[in-house]
Amino acid sequence: NEVLARHFDVGFAGKLQDIVLRALFLLRDSVQIKSFSQSNVIVIPKTTSKAVEELSLYSNTILPVFVCEAVAASALNSLLKEAAKYITDLDSNLEVIISQEELICKTVQLCHLLPSEVLLLPPCQTVYQFSQEAVDKLTYCEILEESESAEQACDVWQRWFTKELTWKVT
Repeated sequence: NEVLARHFDVGFAGKLQDIVLRALFLLRDSVQIKSFSQSNVIVIPKTTSKAVEELSLYSNTILPVFVCEAVAASALNSLLKEAAKYITDLDSNLEVIISQEELICKTVQLCHLLPSEVLLLPPCQTVYQFSQEAVDKLTYCEILEESESAEQACDVWQRWFTKELTWKVT
């Protein structure tokens, strides 16, 4: 449903469980499957050249569907790893606040590392616009939520004139 909602067709239809089982059957020579229960399965890609080639072929079909979120999520992961260096109490439930501009800049940096054909940018779209859209999609998926920091809440004029938004990782 998620793939079809994005106006893509990857050749599978039906119940999610049936689709996953069919995909695992097709990929049986390229992945290892470790089952802990019927609902808890771990799929590990094999590293042989044949397996990598086959997985690459199949991934080309699904990559365009989720590339936007994948790039933004990788940028977010990078920022969270940077922030984790300064956290001393890892057991506490901390809220991590990341500025929207910082996340967009990190996403832009990551986009510049990728080949242009991976991003599939329309002719008139810039990498910055792609990055803004990617961050917006993380918000839509509820991975991020808009947050007002204490500093912004106290200074109404500063908040009024700056376009800087902060995001809380959920």
